[in-house]
Amino acid sequence: MRYKYNGPKFEDLPEEIRGRIDRVAHITERETSALGVVVTEETNLCHLKADELWEKSGFQDFKEVYVYDNGMLNRAYFKVGDKIYALSFCGTSSSKEKEKIERGLGLDVTRRSMDNVGLTEILIQGQPLEKIVELGHQPNINIFTIFTFETSPSGPYMGRK
Repeated sequence: MRYKYNGPKFEDLPEEIRGRIDRVAHITERETSALGVVVTEETNLCHLKADELWEKSGFQDFKEVYVYDNGMLNRAYFKVGDKIYALSFCGTSSSKEKEKIERGLGLDVTRRSMDNVGLTEILIQGQPLEKIVELGHQPNINIFTIFTFETSPSGPYMGRK
């Protein structure tokens, strides 16, 4: 079965994100050579509720946040109710394989910054994502470092309300 997917059972994921995560898992399984996808549920981190972390990071108005680094999707976060689901990747991939993942999530990248300096434009269902954090800067309270216990990418954080 899906050896390139690690996370909750699809039927246990919220309906709002289940189909998109399932599409990404199918893409990694069938259309990539060494890329895997990991989904984790974040409910209680560092003695703070995920809701509180989301608010303190300045993302309270967004239900989805996409993190880019050097022009490629690095991570995605989905807020559903009081839970936050983090989608990250393991293994290696080409830029073409990562672009397939973006399309599986419903993202349409019309302008891609390969050096984290230029302008990035991303659409989802025809609507542009909003840049939350300027290129090369991190949020005041870095929610992504707390989630993953690693340094965050230096590219843009793009959000969808």
